[in-house]
Amino acid sequence: MEPWFDDVDDRPRDAAFFVESALDDLQCADVDLNRYEARRSVRIADAVALARRNPQVYVHHTTDKDAVDQAVRAAVFDIALRLRCSEDYVRGVLFTAEQAMAHLPLLWQQARDGFVSMYLVGRTVGALARVRADFGASEEELDLEREAMRLIDQAASEWALSCPPAAFARRLRTLVDRLDPVGAAERHGRKVRERRVVVHEDEDGMSWFMAYI
Repeated sequence: MEPWFDDVDDRPRDAAFFVESALDDLQCADVDLNRYEARRSVRIADAVALARRNPQVYVHHTTDKDAVDQAVRAAVFDIALRLRCSEDYVRGVLFTAEQAMAHLPLLWQQARDGFVSMYLVGRTVGALARVRADFGASEEELDLEREAMRLIDQAASEWALSCPPAAFARRLRTLVDRLDPVGAAERHGRKVRERRVVVHEDEDGMSWFMAYI
């Protein structure tokens, strides 16, 4: 009997074949998940941006000076209800998406394509705070800020495709330490002033004892 297709794969199936197939499916699912999370972040940012431009959707008296802020808070609350999550979570996703779109174009595009997780995007966005210029900075300081963010974006977009998360975090920290306009000694001095001890009560008469030293 003639086969229906000449390219039918009739190789014997062993355990290795099924494991490889499962891992291939896992990789495809991971790319789909990354793409979905990035698209979800964009939808949250778009919804809040629309509320910011059209506060009358949520606020009756749009002439109030804080009408836009009220509309944004209402939109965040609305999103949290619809997604069944906390408002803090929505604000976190919103901040990450807005910062990545504004300052990390290469990394953000990789996330939208599904090749980078939002976790790595979030870590990189957090690192931007270290190189951000102070309020009222000079044009030269702003140029240094933009260049530092460009370098972080370029490096992170390469590392994200080749490094596991721990190695990515180490390389990112090393790069930011080099780009940080504040010296290591001054940073250490600031952290020394933040030393503290925290006791957090737990269940069954127990407590967590934590020290930042």
